[in-house]
Amino acid sequence: MFRSLDNLALDVKTALDATKAFKAVEVAAVTSYKGIIAYAGNIAIAPKAIVCIGSVEYGDWALTRTVTIGIAIFAAYRNSDSRREGAITTLAEAALQPFMPTRVEGHAPVIVAINNVQYLPESSMPLDTGDGPAGMILSLKATQITHET
Repeated sequence: MFRSLDNLALDVKTALDATKAFKAVEVAAVTSYKGIIAYAGNIAIAPKAIVCIGSVEYGDWALTRTVTIGIAIFAAYRNSDSRREGAITTLAEAALQPFMPTRVEGHAPVIVAINNVQYLPESSMPLDTGDGPAGMILSLKATQITHET
């Protein structure tokens, strides 16, 4: 049985809360870039992270499931502020840290697993929020293998 999408989002939220890098972390049903930009206009507390479930793909015989999870992060600085770049980079590093594979010399990297779901950072992209808060969208791939046949 696969873990519910709501629980995947809550697992990511919990990991982000534990970093203490954000004043607020939310799970939101935002499914598009435009939706995230619109959401950015309502941000009163920063730094903030918003966890969104993206695409869901099933492998052969539906024995694996890969979910793309977006994390929109917003700094406490406006895009017009020169400090925004350093602030957003620091937040991105903090947000991805719980999901980064660990490396042990002489061994393959160990991919982070939370509740039997493997998480791997995939990409990042700056958000064009106009003169809104500086933002970036981070993408994680969450892969789960079901053991039921």
